[in-house]
Amino acid sequence: MKGSRMLSRLIILMCAAGLLAGCAASDPLAKAHGPMFALNPGHWSPSSAQLAQPPQVPRS
Repeated sequence: MKGSRMLSRLIILMCAAGLLAGCAASDPLAKAHGPMFALNPGHWSPSSAQLAQPPQVPRS
């Protein structure tokens, strides 16, 4: 009985330490760097009218 109690306390302590270690590691947000470039140059240049509203999709 005493051994199982010690084992459960050890497991709880290990879980608490793992949770605290996970919360302590702060990952900074990703920041973009470098020049901007077009992903598909020369393939499609939308006009402002095309970007104003999406095209109507016909329902069948």
